[in-house]
Amino acid sequence: MLFEWEGKEVTLSAIGMLMLEVLQQPSDLTIFISQEAMKGLSKLRERADVDPIRYLTRIGKDRVKLNEDLHGNAGEGVSWLKPGNTTDRYLVSVEDEWKLLIWEMHEHEEYDQRSKLSNLGKTVKAQRKQKYAPFFRMDIVD
Repeated sequence: MLFEWEGKEVTLSAIGMLMLEVLQQPSDLTIFISQEAMKGLSKLRERADVDPIRYLTRIGKDRVKLNEDLHGNAGEGVSWLKPGNTTDRYLVSVEDEWKLLIWEMHEHEEYDQRSKLSNLGKTVKAQRKQKYAPFFRMDIVD
């Protein structure tokens, strides 16, 4: 049982406390990629010096690395990711604390143009259905 009852009072049982502890730990992020990001993914995968699939898999499992790689705030909870010493950039947001939405993927030149836009985060969220939807769950199998 998860709960222990004493008259009208209820508390968590020992098992309930363990379950709560596990549920409060940060979990892996589930990656969702937009149809717009799929176009960028195709371009990036042609290059030998970047591996966007491996990078996104790593970021989804490591929230500390995700925070370290944040490279710029686009507003409205949307940020740029820069994976180390490479030229690829990812426009992302974390939704509902468990979904990592990949809005766009770019080479540095495209990123330079996009990052100069004011209110980019607001723009992408406003265009969510027309330009970005649907988001596909990205399940990566080793």
